[in-house]
Amino acid sequence: MGDISGIFLAFILLFIIIFSPKLRSAPSSYKIIAFGFLIHLIIAAYNGFIGPTIGAGADATTFYRAGAEIGALGRFQFSLGSGLYDNLLGVMFYLFDPSMFLACVLSVAAYVASLFPLMDICKALKFEKFQKHIIAAYSFLPSMFLFGSIALRESLQVCFCIFAISYFIKFYSHRKISYFLIAVSCSALMGLLHAGLLLFALIMTVTVILMNYNQSNKFLVYSKSKLYTYFLLIVVIGVIISILPSLTSMGVVTTLIQGGDIADYTDTYRGNLVDLNPRSGYEIELDYSSPISFLMSIFKMILYYIAYPFPWKITAIIDIYACLEALWRCTLIYYSYKGWKMANGEIKKVLTLLIILYFANASIWAMGTSNFGTGMRHNLTHYWILTITGLPYLIISWRSFFNKYFFRVRSYL
Repeated sequence: MGDISGIFLAFILLFIIIFSPKLRSAPSSYKIIAFGFLIHLIIAAYNGFIGPTIGAGADATTFYRAGAEIGALGRFQFSLGSGLYDNLLGVMFYLFDPSMFLACVLSVAAYVASLFPLMDICKALKFEKFQKHIIAAYSFLPSMFLFGSIALRESLQVCFCIFAISYFIKFYSHRKISYFLIAVSCSALMGLLHAGLLLFALIMTVTVILMNYNQSNKFLVYSKSKLYTYFLLIVVIGVIISILPSLTSMGVVTTLIQGGDIADYTDTYRGNLVDLNPRSGYEIELDYSSPISFLMSIFKMILYYIAYPFPWKITAIIDIYACLEALWRCTLIYYSYKGWKMANGEIKKVLTLLIILYFANASIWAMGTSNFGTGMRHNLTHYWILTITGLPYLIISWRSFFNKYFFRVRSYL
Protein backbone atom coordinates (compact mmCIF):
# COMPACT_ATOMS: atom_id res chain seq x y z
CA MET A 1 0.00 0.00 0.00
CA GLY A 2 2.86 2.38 0.83
CA ASP A 3 4.64 1.87 -2.49
CA ILE A 4 1.35 2.19 -4.37
CA SER A 5 0.68 5.48 -2.57
CA GLY A 6 4.15 6.68 -3.58
CA ILE A 7 3.46 5.79 -7.22
CA PHE A 8 0.11 7.57 -7.02
CA LEU A 9 1.79 10.70 -5.58
CA ALA A 10 4.37 10.55 -8.37
CA PHE A 11 1.57 10.53 -10.97
CA ILE A 12 -0.05 13.53 -9.24
CA LEU A 13 3.25 15.43 -9.50
CA LEU A 14 3.54 14.44 -13.17
CA PHE A 15 -0.01 15.69 -13.76
CA ILE A 16 0.90 19.04 -12.12
CA ILE A 17 3.98 19.42 -14.29
CA ILE A 18 2.15 18.53 -17.50
CA PHE A 19 -0.90 20.73 -16.95
CA SER A 20 0.37 23.63 -14.82
CA PRO A 21 0.00 26.86 -16.87
CA LYS A 22 2.71 28.53 -14.83
CA LEU A 23 5.32 25.83 -15.38
CA ARG A 24 4.42 25.64 -19.07
CA SER A 25 4.53 29.42 -19.58
CA ALA A 26 8.16 29.32 -20.74
CA PRO A 27 8.84 26.37 -23.09
CA SER A 28 12.62 26.34 -22.52
CA SER A 29 12.21 26.37 -18.74
CA TYR A 30 9.47 23.75 -18.96
CA LYS A 31 11.77 21.23 -20.66
CA ILE A 32 14.35 21.72 -17.91
CA ILE A 33 11.66 21.33 -15.21
CA ALA A 34 10.37 18.11 -16.77
CA PHE A 35 13.87 16.67 -17.04
CA GLY A 36 14.72 17.77 -13.49
CA PHE A 37 11.60 16.06 -12.18
CA LEU A 38 12.51 12.89 -14.07
CA ILE A 39 16.00 12.78 -12.53
CA HIS A 40 14.63 13.38 -9.02
CA LEU A 41 12.03 10.65 -9.52
CA ILE A 42 14.63 8.16 -10.80
CA ILE A 43 16.79 8.79 -7.72
CA ALA A 44 13.71 8.37 -5.49
CA ALA A 45 12.75 5.11 -7.23
CA TYR A 46 16.28 3.73 -6.99
CA ASN A 47 16.38 4.44 -3.26
CA GLY A 48 12.88 3.10 -2.77
CA PHE A 49 13.19 -0.19 -4.65
CA ILE A 50 16.88 -1.04 -5.17
CA GLY A 51 19.24 0.48 -2.66
CA PRO A 52 20.71 3.66 -1.25
CA THR A 53 22.52 6.12 -3.47
CA ILE A 54 25.50 8.16 -2.27
CA GLY A 55 24.52 10.01 0.90
CA ALA A 56 21.27 8.10 1.35
CA GLY A 57 22.56 5.63 3.89
CA ALA A 58 22.65 6.39 7.60
CA ASP A 59 20.46 9.49 8.11
CA ALA A 60 17.78 8.61 5.56
CA THR A 61 17.51 5.07 6.94
CA THR A 62 17.31 6.41 10.49
CA PHE A 63 14.48 8.77 9.56
CA TYR A 64 12.66 5.96 7.76
CA ARG A 65 12.92 3.56 10.70
CA ALA A 66 11.83 6.21 13.20
CA GLY A 67 8.84 7.11 11.01
CA ALA A 68 7.91 3.46 10.55
CA GLU A 69 8.02 2.88 14.31
CA ILE A 70 5.86 5.92 15.03
CA GLY A 71 3.39 4.87 12.32
CA ALA A 72 3.19 1.31 13.63
CA LEU A 73 2.50 2.44 17.19
CA GLY A 74 0.24 5.31 16.17
CA ARG A 75 1.81 7.52 18.81
CA PHE A 76 2.20 10.95 17.31
CA GLN A 77 3.49 14.00 19.10
CA PHE A 78 4.41 17.54 18.18
CA SER A 79 8.18 17.73 18.06
CA LEU A 80 10.73 20.11 16.68
CA GLY A 81 13.76 19.47 14.52
CA SER A 82 14.31 15.91 13.39
CA GLY A 83 11.41 14.77 15.60
CA LEU A 84 8.97 16.76 13.49
CA TYR A 85 10.17 15.02 10.32
CA ASP A 86 9.99 11.65 12.09
CA ASN A 87 6.36 12.31 13.00
CA LEU A 88 5.54 13.56 9.49
CA LEU A 89 6.81 10.28 8.06
CA GLY A 90 4.98 8.47 10.87
CA VAL A 91 1.66 10.00 9.87
CA MET A 92 2.23 9.04 6.23
CA PHE A 93 3.21 5.49 7.15
CA TYR A 94 0.23 5.21 9.51
CA LEU A 95 -2.13 6.16 6.68
CA PHE A 96 -0.44 4.36 3.78
CA ASP A 97 1.97 1.79 5.31
CA PRO A 98 5.77 2.19 5.53
CA SER A 99 7.50 2.78 2.21
CA MET A 100 10.92 4.21 1.50
CA PHE A 101 9.72 5.15 -1.97
CA LEU A 102 6.81 7.15 -0.52
CA ALA A 103 9.21 8.99 1.82
CA CYS A 104 11.49 9.79 -1.14
CA VAL A 105 8.61 11.01 -3.33
CA LEU A 106 7.63 13.40 -0.52
CA SER A 107 11.03 15.06 -1.01
CA VAL A 108 10.46 15.15 -4.78
CA ALA A 109 7.10 16.83 -4.14
CA ALA A 110 8.88 19.52 -2.10
CA TYR A 111 11.25 20.07 -5.04
CA VAL A 112 8.35 20.46 -7.49
CA ALA A 113 6.53 22.85 -5.14
CA SER A 114 9.66 24.99 -4.73
CA LEU A 115 9.79 25.70 -8.47
CA PHE A 116 6.70 27.92 -8.27
CA PRO A 117 8.09 30.53 -5.81
CA LEU A 118 11.49 30.29 -7.51
CA MET A 119 9.86 31.44 -10.75
CA ASP A 120 8.07 34.21 -8.86
CA ILE A 121 11.39 35.55 -7.57
CA CYS A 122 12.85 35.46 -11.09
CA LYS A 123 9.88 37.50 -12.28
CA ALA A 124 10.18 40.00 -9.41
CA LEU A 125 13.83 40.61 -10.33
CA LYS A 126 13.02 40.76 -14.07
CA PHE A 127 15.24 37.73 -14.65
CA GLU A 128 12.83 35.88 -16.92
CA LYS A 129 15.52 35.61 -19.63
CA PHE A 130 17.73 33.78 -17.13
CA GLN A 131 14.97 31.67 -15.63
CA LYS A 132 15.89 28.51 -17.50
CA HIS A 133 19.52 28.83 -16.40
CA ILE A 134 18.53 29.43 -12.77
CA ILE A 135 16.17 26.44 -12.72
CA ALA A 136 18.82 24.25 -14.37
CA ALA A 137 21.50 25.27 -11.85
CA TYR A 138 19.04 24.68 -9.02
CA SER A 139 17.73 21.34 -10.28
CA PHE A 140 20.84 19.68 -11.68
CA LEU A 141 23.39 20.32 -8.95
CA PRO A 142 24.28 16.70 -8.07
CA SER A 143 23.93 17.35 -4.35
CA MET A 144 20.48 18.76 -4.94
CA PHE A 145 19.02 15.72 -6.67
CA LEU A 146 21.00 13.20 -4.59
CA PHE A 147 20.00 14.69 -1.21
CA GLY A 148 16.76 16.24 -2.44
CA SER A 149 15.19 13.00 -3.64
CA ILE A 150 15.59 10.88 -0.51
CA ALA A 151 14.13 10.69 3.00
CA LEU A 152 15.88 13.78 4.39
CA ARG A 153 14.62 17.14 5.66
CA GLU A 154 16.63 19.22 3.20
CA SER A 155 14.00 19.34 0.43
CA LEU A 156 11.33 20.61 2.82
CA GLN A 157 13.72 23.14 4.35
CA VAL A 158 14.66 24.50 0.93
CA CYS A 159 11.02 24.57 -0.20
CA PHE A 160 9.79 26.54 2.82
CA CYS A 161 12.78 28.90 2.60
CA ILE A 162 12.05 29.77 -1.04
CA PHE A 163 8.34 30.23 -0.31
CA ALA A 164 9.09 32.50 2.66
CA ILE A 165 11.44 34.81 0.76
CA SER A 166 9.15 34.86 -2.27
CA TYR A 167 6.19 36.02 -0.19
CA PHE A 168 8.27 38.58 1.69
CA ILE A 169 9.13 40.11 -1.68
CA LYS A 170 5.48 39.93 -2.78
CA PHE A 171 4.42 41.68 0.41
CA TYR A 172 6.60 44.70 -0.28
CA SER A 173 5.56 44.77 -3.92
CA HIS A 174 1.80 44.54 -3.40
CA ARG A 175 1.36 45.77 0.19
CA LYS A 176 -0.96 42.92 1.15
CA ILE A 177 -0.69 41.82 4.77
CA SER A 178 -1.76 38.31 3.75
CA TYR A 179 1.58 37.91 1.94
CA PHE A 180 3.43 38.79 5.13
CA LEU A 181 1.44 36.26 7.12
CA ILE A 182 2.18 33.55 4.55
CA ALA A 183 5.88 34.46 4.58
CA VAL A 184 6.09 34.27 8.38
CA SER A 185 4.17 30.97 8.36
CA CYS A 186 6.57 29.46 5.81
CA SER A 187 9.52 30.78 7.84
CA ALA A 188 8.10 29.10 10.94
CA LEU A 189 7.57 25.79 9.13
CA MET A 190 11.15 25.95 7.90
CA GLY A 191 12.40 26.70 11.40
CA LEU A 192 10.42 23.90 13.02
CA LEU A 193 12.48 21.42 10.99
CA HIS A 194 15.80 22.58 12.47
CA ALA A 195 16.83 24.75 15.41
CA GLY A 196 19.32 26.74 13.35
CA LEU A 197 16.69 27.54 10.76
CA LEU A 198 14.33 28.77 13.48
CA LEU A 199 16.98 31.32 14.40
CA PHE A 200 17.40 32.14 10.71
CA ALA A 201 13.62 32.59 10.36
CA LEU A 202 13.71 35.24 13.06
CA ILE A 203 16.75 36.94 11.51
CA MET A 204 15.08 36.85 8.09
CA THR A 205 11.88 38.47 9.38
CA VAL A 206 13.77 41.24 11.18
CA THR A 207 16.07 41.83 8.19
CA VAL A 208 13.19 42.09 5.72
CA ILE A 209 11.50 44.73 7.89
CA LEU A 210 14.65 46.77 8.50
CA MET A 211 15.70 46.68 4.86
CA ASN A 212 12.62 48.77 4.02
CA TYR A 213 13.66 48.41 0.40
CA ASN A 214 10.46 49.56 -1.26
CA GLN A 215 10.31 53.11 0.09
CA SER A 216 13.87 54.20 0.62
CA ASN A 217 12.93 57.86 0.97
CA LYS A 218 10.57 57.25 3.87
CA PHE A 219 11.32 56.75 7.53
CA LEU A 220 10.49 53.25 8.76
CA VAL A 221 7.69 54.21 11.10
CA TYR A 222 5.74 56.26 8.54
CA SER A 223 4.47 53.31 6.53
CA LYS A 224 1.15 51.80 7.53
CA SER A 225 2.11 48.41 6.15
CA LYS A 226 5.31 48.47 8.17
CA LEU A 227 3.37 49.17 11.35
CA TYR A 228 1.59 45.90 10.61
CA THR A 229 4.91 44.14 10.29
CA TYR A 230 6.20 45.58 13.55
CA PHE A 231 3.08 44.41 15.36
CA LEU A 232 3.24 40.95 13.81
CA LEU A 233 6.96 40.70 14.51
CA ILE A 234 6.35 41.44 18.18
CA VAL A 235 3.66 38.74 18.24
CA VAL A 236 5.96 36.20 16.57
CA ILE A 237 8.83 36.95 18.95
CA GLY A 238 6.47 36.74 21.90
CA VAL A 239 5.21 33.33 20.84
CA ILE A 240 8.76 32.04 20.32
CA ILE A 241 9.94 33.36 23.68
CA SER A 242 6.94 31.81 25.45
CA ILE A 243 7.49 28.37 23.88
CA LEU A 244 11.22 27.85 23.74
CA PRO A 245 12.13 28.03 27.48
CA SER A 246 10.14 24.82 28.01
CA LEU A 247 12.08 22.97 25.34
CA THR A 248 15.36 21.13 25.77
CA SER A 249 16.04 19.91 22.26
CA MET A 250 16.36 23.06 20.20
CA GLY A 251 20.10 23.51 20.59
CA VAL A 252 21.46 27.00 20.05
CA VAL A 253 18.02 28.64 20.00
CA THR A 254 17.08 27.28 23.41
CA THR A 255 20.51 28.23 24.71
CA LEU A 256 19.96 31.82 23.62
CA ILE A 257 16.45 32.11 25.03
CA GLN A 258 17.41 30.55 28.36
CA GLY A 259 20.34 32.88 28.79
CA GLY A 260 23.08 30.32 28.19
CA ASP A 261 26.52 30.98 26.75
CA ILE A 262 26.25 30.52 23.01
CA ALA A 263 30.03 30.44 22.65
CA ASP A 264 30.28 27.49 25.07
CA TYR A 265 27.43 25.77 23.27
CA THR A 266 29.12 26.23 19.87
CA ASP A 267 32.46 24.95 21.18
CA THR A 268 30.85 21.89 22.77
CA TYR A 269 28.74 21.11 19.71
CA ARG A 270 31.63 21.46 17.27
CA GLY A 271 33.87 19.48 19.63
CA ASN A 272 31.44 16.58 19.57
CA LEU A 273 31.38 16.67 15.78
CA VAL A 274 35.16 16.76 15.50
CA ASP A 275 35.45 13.84 17.94
CA LEU A 276 33.62 11.74 15.35
CA ASN A 277 36.73 12.29 13.19
CA PRO A 278 35.31 11.81 9.69
CA ARG A 279 37.81 11.77 6.82
CA SER A 280 36.13 14.91 5.41
CA GLY A 281 36.37 16.77 8.72
CA TYR A 282 38.20 19.97 9.63
CA GLU A 283 38.87 21.32 13.09
CA ILE A 284 38.38 25.03 13.74
CA GLU A 285 37.99 26.43 17.24
CA LEU A 286 36.67 29.78 18.33
CA ASP A 287 39.54 32.01 19.44
CA TYR A 288 38.62 34.27 22.37
CA SER A 289 42.05 35.79 22.87
CA SER A 290 40.96 39.11 21.31
CA PRO A 291 37.99 40.56 19.43
CA ILE A 292 39.97 40.43 16.17
CA SER A 293 40.95 36.80 16.74
CA PHE A 294 37.34 35.92 17.57
CA LEU A 295 36.05 37.51 14.36
CA MET A 296 38.82 35.87 12.33
CA SER A 297 37.93 32.43 13.72
CA ILE A 298 34.27 32.97 12.78
CA PHE A 299 35.33 34.10 9.30
CA LYS A 300 37.49 30.98 8.99
CA MET A 301 34.52 28.77 9.95
CA ILE A 302 32.37 30.38 7.25
CA LEU A 303 35.17 30.15 4.69
CA TYR A 304 35.69 26.45 5.33
CA TYR A 305 31.96 25.81 5.32
CA ILE A 306 31.56 27.43 1.88
CA ALA A 307 34.86 26.64 0.16
CA TYR A 308 36.27 23.43 1.69
CA PRO A 309 37.80 21.11 0.52
CA PHE A 310 40.50 23.22 -1.06
CA PRO A 311 42.23 21.71 -4.13
CA TRP A 312 45.37 20.90 -2.13
CA LYS A 313 43.28 19.01 0.44
CA ILE A 314 41.89 16.41 -1.99
CA THR A 315 42.65 12.89 -0.78
CA ALA A 316 40.00 10.78 -2.52
CA ILE A 317 38.04 10.72 -5.77
CA ILE A 318 34.83 11.90 -4.08
CA ASP A 319 36.74 14.95 -2.83
CA ILE A 320 37.18 16.12 -6.42
CA TYR A 321 33.43 16.61 -6.81
CA ALA A 322 33.15 18.30 -3.41
CA CYS A 323 35.97 20.67 -4.41
CA LEU A 324 34.31 21.48 -7.74
CA GLU A 325 31.01 22.22 -6.00
CA ALA A 326 32.81 24.50 -3.52
CA LEU A 327 34.52 26.34 -6.40
CA TRP A 328 31.12 26.70 -8.11
CA ARG A 329 29.68 28.29 -4.96
CA CYS A 330 32.64 30.67 -4.71
CA THR A 331 32.22 31.62 -8.37
CA LEU A 332 28.54 32.42 -7.84
CA ILE A 333 29.39 34.46 -4.73
CA TYR A 334 31.88 36.51 -6.75
CA TYR A 335 29.35 37.17 -9.50
CA SER A 336 26.68 37.93 -6.90
CA TYR A 337 28.90 40.75 -5.67
CA LYS A 338 29.71 41.84 -9.22
CA GLY A 339 26.01 41.76 -10.14
CA TRP A 340 25.10 43.73 -7.02
CA LYS A 341 27.50 46.47 -8.12
CA MET A 342 25.99 46.51 -11.61
CA ALA A 343 22.36 46.58 -10.44
CA ASN A 344 20.39 49.64 -9.40
CA GLY A 345 17.01 50.67 -8.04
CA GLU A 346 14.63 48.09 -6.64
CA ILE A 347 16.55 45.18 -8.13
CA LYS A 348 19.68 46.18 -6.21
CA LYS A 349 17.69 46.40 -2.98
CA VAL A 350 16.25 42.92 -3.42
CA LEU A 351 19.69 41.55 -4.33
CA THR A 352 21.07 43.16 -1.18
CA LEU A 353 18.39 41.41 0.86
CA LEU A 354 19.08 38.03 -0.77
CA ILE A 355 22.85 38.30 -0.28
CA ILE A 356 22.42 39.25 3.37
CA LEU A 357 20.10 36.29 3.90
CA TYR A 358 22.53 33.96 2.16
CA PHE A 359 25.40 34.83 4.47
CA ALA A 360 23.15 34.86 7.54
CA ASN A 361 22.01 31.33 6.76
CA ALA A 362 25.52 30.18 5.88
CA SER A 363 26.92 31.63 9.11
CA ILE A 364 24.42 29.72 11.25
CA TRP A 365 25.17 26.43 9.50
CA ALA A 366 28.93 27.07 9.64
CA MET A 367 28.82 27.18 13.45
CA GLY A 368 27.49 23.62 13.56
CA THR A 369 29.37 22.03 10.64
CA SER A 370 32.84 20.49 10.86
CA ASN A 371 33.08 18.36 7.71
CA PHE A 372 32.35 19.06 4.07
CA GLY A 373 30.19 15.96 3.65
CA THR A 374 27.54 17.34 5.99
CA GLY A 375 28.30 20.84 4.69
CA MET A 376 27.22 19.85 1.17
CA ARG A 377 23.77 19.00 2.55
CA HIS A 378 23.52 22.13 4.67
CA ASN A 379 24.57 24.35 1.77
CA LEU A 380 21.46 23.31 -0.15
CA THR A 381 19.21 25.44 2.06
CA HIS A 382 20.78 28.63 0.68
CA TYR A 383 22.55 27.53 -2.52
CA TRP A 384 19.44 28.44 -4.53
CA ILE A 385 19.94 32.09 -3.55
CA LEU A 386 23.27 32.14 -5.37
CA THR A 387 21.65 30.81 -8.54
CA ILE A 388 19.47 33.95 -8.53
CA THR A 389 21.99 36.55 -7.37
CA GLY A 390 25.07 35.28 -9.24
CA LEU A 391 24.17 33.17 -12.26
CA PRO A 392 22.58 35.91 -14.41
CA TYR A 393 25.67 38.08 -14.09
CA LEU A 394 27.97 35.13 -14.74
CA ILE A 395 26.08 34.54 -18.00
CA ILE A 396 26.27 38.22 -18.92
CA SER A 397 30.04 38.26 -18.30
CA TRP A 398 30.52 35.01 -20.22
CA ARG A 399 28.54 36.34 -23.18
CA SER A 400 30.41 39.65 -23.14
CA PHE A 401 33.77 37.88 -23.06
CA PHE A 402 33.01 35.65 -26.04
CA ASN A 403 31.46 38.49 -28.02
CA LYS A 404 34.59 40.53 -27.50
CA TYR A 405 37.29 37.94 -28.10
CA PHE A 406 35.80 35.08 -30.12
CA PHE A 407 32.36 35.29 -31.70
CA ARG A 408 28.96 36.70 -31.03
CA VAL A 409 26.89 34.57 -28.69
CA ARG A 410 23.15 34.56 -29.18
CA SER A 411 21.54 37.08 -26.80
CA TYR A 412 21.29 35.63 -23.28
CA LEU A 413 22.04 32.18 -24.69
